[in-house]
Amino acid sequence: MSAERGRRTDRAATGKRAPVSVIVPVHGFAPYLAETLDGILEQEPAPAELIVVDDASAEPLELGEDYLERCRVVRRERRGGLATARATGLTHAGGELIALCDDDDTWEPGSLAARLAALDEHPDADVCFGRAVIVGPDDRPTGERWPELAPGLHAGTALLTGLYEHNPIPVSSAIIRADALAAAGGLDGDLARAEDWDLWLRLAARGAGFVFAPEAVVRYRRRPGALSGDVAELARAQLLVHERHGQLVPNELYRRVRARDLAALAAGLTRERRYSEARVGLIEAARTGGLSPRDRARMGALALPGARGLMGRRDPYLARSRTGAGSDPQSAGAETGAPPPGSAEVVTCSRLDAAAGAVWSRVTTFEGINDELRPWMTMTAPARVRERGLAAVVVGRRLCRSWVLLGGVLPFDYDDITLVRLEPGVGFVERSPMLSQRYWEHERTLRPEAGGTLLCDRVRFCPRPPLSATLVRPLIAAIFRHRHRRLRVHFGGREAAPSPGLRS
Repeated sequence: MSAERGRRTDRAATGKRAPVSVIVPVHGFAPYLAETLDGILEQEPAPAELIVVDDASAEPLELGEDYLERCRVVRRERRGGLATARATGLTHAGGELIALCDDDDTWEPGSLAARLAALDEHPDADVCFGRAVIVGPDDRPTGERWPELAPGLHAGTALLTGLYEHNPIPVSSAIIRADALAAAGGLDGDLARAEDWDLWLRLAARGAGFVFAPEAVVRYRRRPGALSGDVAELARAQLLVHERHGQLVPNELYRRVRARDLAALAAGLTRERRYSEARVGLIEAARTGGLSPRDRARMGALALPGARGLMGRRDPYLARSRTGAGSDPQSAGAETGAPPPGSAEVVTCSRLDAAAGAVWSRVTTFEGINDELRPWMTMTAPARVRERGLAAVVVGRRLCRSWVLLGGVLPFDYDDITLVRLEPGVGFVERSPMLSQRYWEHERTLRPEAGGTLLCDRVRFCPRPPLSATLVRPLIAAIFRHRHRRLRVHFGGREAAPSPGLRS
């Protein structure tokens, strides 16, 4: 419990602003950040403080003047990850209440007021959280459900065993009393993932009260390339959190949850083609708490080289698979394909004067792609691919080898085109082997806006020696500036920042 109890949140002392410090961590390309910030700043009452933590983005985060008047940007010079960025924000926060929000989630109108009212109604509560509506990149609900508690107050001691097994608290909906947070030791920046789950367990162990306010709604966004991490990494974090707090629950529950985490780790290792390690994880899971029929089948398949080569190819985002915490969306993962050291990133955006459907229909055809590239270069494709277009794509498998022709004539590079994410009408991620690049990832996103479409390209690459990313980056940037000029000539439009009012 907090040191002071029986007090109500005094908003009169701060005028129309609530004594809340909101922490939003950001790293690199953040296409939904403006929407996130607007959703926070347009709350009534608005929070007294909004802290945006730039976690060592390659290009320092720059907010538009409208945001700078109401936000404070704190930059880290060395990347620490999501947990460390949140912990950094906490050291700069001065509010009586601390709220967390990810850079692609959105508070619905009235969300903050509903949580403040719930804390006023339950002055002994240390944490209030709301309901998550899970949406895709296009803002449409995905149909997934976040596990929910009964509305109202829950004692931490009574909540502990259920909280150990599943995390029912969407982090972007959480608001915490600052004194209770400090007494529990704050956020653990050393955890790569699941630092929020670790915090909830520490608070519950101290007897904190949790109140669920279902009328406080946040939109939790699921999008390609921005999930809560790859399956193996998330499973390792969950193993660590559950190991830390295993003494709080009965041994039977500890063993069952540990077996589940080990099975999730094995699923992640399978996706990484680390079959021997995955099998060891499943054997340990079987010894610890047993395996589900599905995991027993996986363990058998891992012993067969011919069968295991077919495993781990489903896209976790498109399939909406879950691991670890049952139906908890934070436990879903995807192959991140992290770029190697020495990589660089280029981001280019345009606001086009055409509907997203019309833009998508053109930019996903070889005719449209080559029109963007001319006259500098063109790309070849087999007739079957040109004719079938996206119908020929199997996510995660090579589509074709496309030769890149200088001036449309001289071959100088090739691209083994492979799409690892595909959301029709919304975007794609291509991660392809190339002759000139050790690593090449091209993410293209389309976002409908009033009167047009915001199209953004993010390219991450690492050239093969002797070239370096520093030398090649100006060329890649010039190519994509050229492509966007061609797009604006075709559709009409103008150059744009990665998101309204900001640039990363």
